[in-house]
Amino acid sequence: SLFNGQDSQTGFIPNMNYLTGHNWRDVEALTFKRPDIGSSYIQPPVIAWGAWEISEAYEKQGKPSEAKRFLAETHDKLSSFYGYFEKYRENGNGSKLVGNIHPHETGRDSDPSLRPDLPLIPGKGRLAGLANGILDYGTILKLNTQLYMHDQYPEKGRPTVRDIVSFKKRKERKEQRKDARYDWDPEKVKDVYWVNDVMFNVLYANNLQYMEKIGQELGKEKGKYESKAQKVEQEILTKMWNEEDGIFYNLDQNGKQIKVASVASLFPLMLDGISEHQATKLVEKMEDPEWFGTPFPIPSVPANSRHYHPHYTEPRLWKR
Repeated sequence: SLFNGQDSQTGFIPNMNYLTGHNWRDVEALTFKRPDIGSSYIQPPVIAWGAWEISEAYEKQGKPSEAKRFLAETHDKLSSFYGYFEKYRENGNGSKLVGNIHPHETGRDSDPSLRPDLPLIPGKGRLAGLANGILDYGTILKLNTQLYMHDQYPEKGRPTVRDIVSFKKRKERKEQRKDARYDWDPEKVKDVYWVNDVMFNVLYANNLQYMEKIGQELGKEKGKYESKAQKVEQEILTKMWNEEDGIFYNLDQNGKQIKVASVASLFPLMLDGISEHQATKLVEKMEDPEWFGTPFPIPSVPANSRHYHPHYTEPRLWKR
C-alpha cells in the first residue's frame, strides 16, 4: 500500500496516499502538487524498520526463504525512498541532517518546537482550546498556501486573478500536473519552512541502520548506510545538544537551536552513541514532575511549557 503511492521520479512517499484517486475532503488537498495521488509532505522514515520486522516475523515462523524474498522485493523501493532524503532533504554543506518542509511531516503537527511562533490564547479551558485549535489550523492552511505558491511560481510570483479563474489556464495546469513530482520541491520552499527535527533525524539514523541490515542480508551495499547513520547520529549528539539546559533541541533554517522542548527532545535515547551524561540528563527530566514526569507520562510537551494542557480539552492532540 505504501509503495503504490511512491513517486517514481524522486522516491517520495506521501503522508496521505489516496489509493482510490481524488480526495477533496481535506481542504489541504487544494495546495498539494498531486491531489489525485496524495499529500505533498512525507512522514517519519520508519519503513526500513517495518520491513525488517516483517522479515523477522517470517524467520520466527520458520520461513527464512520468505523473509529473504520479501526483503529482495522491497529493497529497490526502500533504497529509492531513503535516497530521496539524501538527494532532497539533507542540509547540504557537509551536514547529513535532514530537514522537514512542513510540521505535519513529524506526526506532531502542533508541537511548538516545530512552530515556536504558533499563536496561543491563554487558558486551559475548553473555549481557549477550541480557539487555539482554530488558530492552529488557520496557520497551517496559510503555510500550505505559501509552500504551494513558492513551489509553483518561484520566479513568476503569484498568478493573476485571470490565471486562477480562467478555464483554459486551469485546464493547462491540470495537464501539467499529470507529470509533476508529488512533493513541494524542497529547494524552492526552503525559505518558507525548514526545520531539523530531533525525533525525525533520530528515526532517520535508526532506519539507515536497518537499511544496512537489509543490505547485508541481501549481500548489497555493505557499509553504505552504516557510515551515513553514524554521521547523522554524531550531528544530533553535538549540534542539537544544549549542555546548559541538558536537553536536545530542533534546529531552524540557519542551524540555530529552537529552544523549545517537547517529547522529540527525548528521542536521542534511542541512539547507541549517546553519552552517559546526556542520557542521565534526559532520564532526570523524564522523572521530574516539572518536565515529563506527569501522572500520565510522557506528555507531548513538558509540564513547564505554556503550551501544556493538563486536561483533555483542546481539539488537537499534541499538547498534553
